[in-house]
Amino acid sequence: MRNGSGRAHENVSSVVVRPTQPRPMLGGSARQQRALSPPCPAPLAGRTHALGMRPADSDRRHLANESLVAAGYDAVYGAHSETLQALWREHACGADSPNAFEHISFLTLAELTKVSELLSLDERATLVDLACGAGGPGLWLARSAGAAVVGVDLSTRGLARARQRAAAVAMVDRSTFVPGSFASTGLDDHGAHAVVSIDALQYAPDKSGALAEAKRLLAPGGRFVFTAFEVIPDRVAGLPVLGDDPVVDFRPLLEQAGFDVDHYEETPGWRARVTATYRSILGAEDVLVQELGIPVCTSLAWEMALTLERDFYRRRVLVAARSPRRARPIATRSARLETLLRSFGSRHRWLPADEPGDSRAEAE
Repeated sequence: MRNGSGRAHENVSSVVVRPTQPRPMLGGSARQQRALSPPCPAPLAGRTHALGMRPADSDRRHLANESLVAAGYDAVYGAHSETLQALWREHACGADSPNAFEHISFLTLAELTKVSELLSLDERATLVDLACGAGGPGLWLARSAGAAVVGVDLSTRGLARARQRAAAVAMVDRSTFVPGSFASTGLDDHGAHAVVSIDALQYAPDKSGALAEAKRLLAPGGRFVFTAFEVIPDRVAGLPVLGDDPVVDFRPLLEQAGFDVDHYEETPGWRARVTATYRSILGAEDVLVQELGIPVCTSLAWEMALTLERDFYRRRVLVAARSPRRARPIATRSARLETLLRSFGSRHRWLPADEPGDSRAEAE
């Protein structure tokens, strides 16, 4: 068995972060919306924080929006609604979605299984989950393979929920959850066998910066697998975040970042699931206001209504890319990374392998 307390996150410095998965929203009354609606939906407004934002006047906005994001997602993760959870399971991810690994994304069990196949993890691998939220998919992927996971997110309550979930599914000794952003994780170069992100990359204001960070994290031969929404630029003009750097196809950016793209497909049925999920939640206003409170419900409802009205998503895609293997050896782990991963024990090595056992056997 692996040794360690699973508390390595306490030794990691805080860094700016991006939270994750598209959050739901539901409606309050017209009067509540007029009184409480922000100038843009809380999740969208918050995500104007930078994941490697450009300099100049963006710096001040970067800091302001980080606070908005943290407050908005802390509010979402600080609330609990059985109704929201049930509606999300029914319409977004499916009734067969694994219990104890709930999430607020559109990832189905079939897609989760496909992601696992594309990642090709084994029990000696370490997975980095970017924009991990409450940790559900990353923990499921790591536990299924016997691997370790490092989750990165902005929301302190989301990270706290992820740690609680890790304890509930017996993953404390193989997981750690740290604050960080898409473009600034605070983790060392070439430290991960694999990187995953679920339904979040479309919110990164600097997609190139986010992909560069994923590439930096991966050891040679490591895999980056994600689901994300392609965006129609004309329909997000003037919107924060989605309008800042809309991407209609991630492949050119992945290639520019130095990835080899192995898999790129539109996920089946995504549009019907998004529409059904948002409409069902907007229609459950009365119950959800009681369970979540007016501020959370109103901000969430605005994002959902805006998404349905503008219909700005082109496709939802499942992507697998690989960091090419290099001739030179992987850089030695730093003392900081050793501290972070001490809880994972000696079974976890930071060497990638195209086939289980090949380069790891050489290393030993």
